[in-house]
Amino acid sequence: MSSPSPSSMTVTAGSSATFTTSITPSGGFLGTVNLTCSIATSASPAPACTATSVTISGATPVTATLTVTTTAPHASLRRSSSVFYAMLLPLAGITLLGASFGSSPKKKLTGVLLMSLLVSGLLFMAACGGGSSSGGGGGGTSGGTPAGTYTITVNGTSGSVSGQTTTTLTVQ
Repeated sequence: MSSPSPSSMTVTAGSSATFTTSITPSGGFLGTVNLTCSIATSASPAPACTATSVTISGATPVTATLTVTTTAPHASLRRSSSVFYAMLLPLAGITLLGASFGSSPKKKLTGVLLMSLLVSGLLFMAACGGGSSSGGGGGGTSGGTPAGTYTITVNGTSGSVSGQTTTTLTVQ
């Protein structure tokens, strides 16, 4: 089995790379060569690879294809686990109930001011998108194959005969 062509490739996360390798029969070998590939990494999500099996039916070299796919980063929303905002509405309601809209002008003014404060607070709270440090309204990106160089090992087996070769993929 020859070294894959190209010997290395650079892609952006979310793209795929295609390599080819040539398998040359020797000693009159005829039959199917099962190809597998693996990428030893602790990255998550790791690139995934697939290889095609080939059938050798003569003395002519056969080309096999290896495809490596990466995962693109995607946008995500982050949820706040704080209960603080959920408690604001009942707390404001209890405050308004305590102020009561009585008959005295001072109590009416207090009630109107508290109601205005509650409504404006609710409007401004809806305008806040969150406290994410990724900028913007509480979202961000997650997932995606991490940038780095990955070594891809290709194994070819047919019965008790086997061969191995490697190539590299750089993810930006």
